[in-house]
Amino acid sequence: MQGYFNKPAETAEAIDIENWFHTGDIGRFYKGNLQITDRIKNMIVNAYGKNVYPTPVENIYLKSLKIESIFLIGDKREYLTAIVVPNRETMQEQFNLPDAYFAQPELFIEDQEILTWINQDIRKLSNELAKFERIKNFKLKRNPFSMEEGEMTPSMKLKRKVIERKYAEPINEMYKMAVEAD
Repeated sequence: MQGYFNKPAETAEAIDIENWFHTGDIGRFYKGNLQITDRIKNMIVNAYGKNVYPTPVENIYLKSLKIESIFLIGDKREYLTAIVVPNRETMQEQFNLPDAYFAQPELFIEDQEILTWINQDIRKLSNELAKFERIKNFKLKRNPFSMEEGEMTPSMKLKRKVIERKYAEPINEMYKMAVEAD
């Protein structure tokens, strides 16, 4: 690739001096093939300068049958927190919940028994991660993230900036609660 037509600044940003083309993807070689694992702009850099790529960490927590989706937070902060969406069917079966439970107006579930139930898996799966990659606190979101709410792209990827802005108050609460608990 020679560069972008009549756009020297964009060319210089994408192609370095040694002619490497920088796509903004993060990858790894696995069995001789290149796997794209994340995007650089998704990277979380904590307050101590540690880089956390959310997708691989989120995938560790998604091993739990209790968790449907998870959104990591921690850019420029001392530790990671998350917004966790529980697996509705598993939770209904475990706690014998009616469908009306998920139609309640509160965004987050505050039931201590349910929080403890999810926390068991989060603590167990955290052992597979480095200390700076572990979730210290979380909020349990009643319903999944959605395109209608502007929280997801059409390809079902979470919009980090939108979610962080939309849930700024509950996110800040998690950091206050965790600091008090430490």
